[in-house]
Amino acid sequence: MNNFRHKKIGIWGFGVVGQFALTYFDQLNATRIHILDSKQIALPTTQTPTIATVQTDQTIQTFLENNDIILASPGIKLHDYQQFAHKFINELDIIQDNTSCSIIAITGTVGKTSITHLLENIIKDSYQNTIAAGNIGYPMLNLITNIQDIAIIELSSFQLQPIKLFSPNLAIITNFFPNHLDHHQSIEEYFAAKCNILKYQSENQLALIPLHLVDQITQIIPLKKNWALFSTTKPTPEILETYAQHQIYYLENKLIYHTHNNQTEQLFDCSSLPALTFDDNWLVIVAACHLYKIDLTTILPVAQNITLPDHRVQNVGSHQGCNFYNDSKSTVWQATLQAVQSMGNKPVKLFVGGLSKGADRTPLFQAIAHKNIEIYAFGKEANQLAQLCAQFNIKHSAYATLDTAWQACIKSLTTGHEVLFSPGGSSFDLFSDYKARGDYFSSLVKNFCKASKN
Repeated sequence: MNNFRHKKIGIWGFGVVGQFALTYFDQLNATRIHILDSKQIALPTTQTPTIATVQTDQTIQTFLENNDIILASPGIKLHDYQQFAHKFINELDIIQDNTSCSIIAITGTVGKTSITHLLENIIKDSYQNTIAAGNIGYPMLNLITNIQDIAIIELSSFQLQPIKLFSPNLAIITNFFPNHLDHHQSIEEYFAAKCNILKYQSENQLALIPLHLVDQITQIIPLKKNWALFSTTKPTPEILETYAQHQIYYLENKLIYHTHNNQTEQLFDCSSLPALTFDDNWLVIVAACHLYKIDLTTILPVAQNITLPDHRVQNVGSHQGCNFYNDSKSTVWQATLQAVQSMGNKPVKLFVGGLSKGADRTPLFQAIAHKNIEIYAFGKEANQLAQLCAQFNIKHSAYATLDTAWQACIKSLTTGHEVLFSPGGSSFDLFSDYKARGDYFSSLVKNFCKASKN
């Protein structure tokens, strides 16, 4: 465990993580706290001497040299500063040393926010002191002082890449698709960062991972007997035999099955659940509850009273038979594809945009080419997205801004369309984050529906 007494502490980045890090370190008798950020900040009152510096090439070097311990916000690329790696610490290793609660940690490319939110509500029915933290909103360092029975933590590759200790009681990898290649140097580095969630676990701790990723994961981390596996289709008899000693969960005709040591049982019927999320996500949720010995009969009554957080295929308005859906949380094309598929066979007007983060979005357009769909591409990569539409003969138009795309959409709107805002890219070309992007789209819808009534 790090001893922070009489140390010079550096905090790189003063967003949500940096602000709560300051509160945490301010209680630990450090000699000084030094904050480095890309903009000028107003310092709060602290008991520890605290300074703030605006980030430049020169101030980065001075900051790294003059601090004993440095916590960098997860989005900061540290590849070029590895000579200072011995100084870097991270939130996850700190809470590993300083919390006694049971931790379920969830990572993956798609679905982790919905799974985290639903798991929190379901498990809270059995363990009242359960909280969701990490990317879902609640600051992780608060878990040190806000004692919980169970913490369910949503984690990105950025947060997992630097860990040296963190070992959750249950580690979950939901899936893996190419993403964040503007941050990671390769897809292999991105995958290895995700796998770090398993790296330091003991034989007594649990993991839940996709069956089809086992071979890739075991090239990095040796197979452990405590790994449970899940599959969205029924595994072949050969695969079931190969992993007979592992618990396997699989989905078949909306039914979830569990098999272990050649004994199979039906656990759950997804057809009884409300349409909160996709069956693939329910598979992970049910499997996690089963591993944690949560009574599965509690899932349905709890699920009937849950609403998902905003910006996830959220119905934000209706007008003359047209429904408007805000799926701004879609920052990868796989999430957009899921959202399109959830619209069924209805005609769809789809907004795509944002930044690809180095991922190839071609498969999205190939997969939806046969659908009754019209695409409104917007933002910095609108022209590239339009070229992909043209390649697959999809009706489309391209716009520099969301406003101009929106105006074009409503001019051609006819009864019965599903209007889906599911960009499939990050928001940073036009908006500060996906929430600001989703809120803006929702305001466009509400203003349109209100004006149409007058």
